[in-house]
Amino acid sequence: MTLPAPPRSGTRWISIAFVALLGGCGAEDGAATAAADVAAGADAQPDGDVSASLDAADSTTPAIVLTSVGATSGPRVELDAALQADETVTVRVLVRDFDDLYAIASHLTWDPKALTLLEHKGHLMMLDSGYNARTLIKPSETGRLLLGAARFREGGSPWAAISGAKVGAEQWATLRFKLIAETAKLSFEPTHSLAKSASYEAVATGWQHLTLQRTVTTSGGGQ
Repeated sequence: MTLPAPPRSGTRWISIAFVALLGGCGAEDGAATAAADVAAGADAQPDGDVSASLDAADSTTPAIVLTSVGATSGPRVELDAALQADETVTVRVLVRDFDDLYAIASHLTWDPKALTLLEHKGHLMMLDSGYNARTLIKPSETGRLLLGAARFREGGSPWAAISGAKVGAEQWATLRFKLIAETAKLSFEPTHSLAKSASYEAVATGWQHLTLQRTVTTSGGGQ
């Protein structure tokens, strides 16, 4: 999977970068069930405190145990999951602790016989004065979600060098799943995951995975 080097023109950036994210990442266009391309200027997600958990089911013994495994420091992408009262699982894909981020992309995968994706939403990241951004989120029926995000310069000289974003904690996507088996796993594909700085250097990035384990049978049958 490759991304083009940051071009000088913001207009060219949009057309070139997202063609690369769709084609170079190996997206299964024919199997795609839906796609969300979050445009610049809409649904911005500012850098800040996104560590508070989403509302979880009010139960001392959860029907599903959620465990995130992977990097907890340095540049990383986290899967922050919460069990809801209806026993669906909400997962926030969080980007953390990048000093110079220009573009990021990955494939998030799961077994469609174990998990069903119910909802998906992308959020803008890497916004700053003089910069805008786009986010791509595209699922397929085969248990694969293409995620992409990049920033571009807005206005000014088309020859001005682009700079990367300092990202403390920003939300990339919000997903909702239904567990239809006893266990399941959400994981990023290493060969289809990358992050690039403004100088087009690869940024060493940790990618978490998430395990889901059913623990009890509820009155509704547990599934």
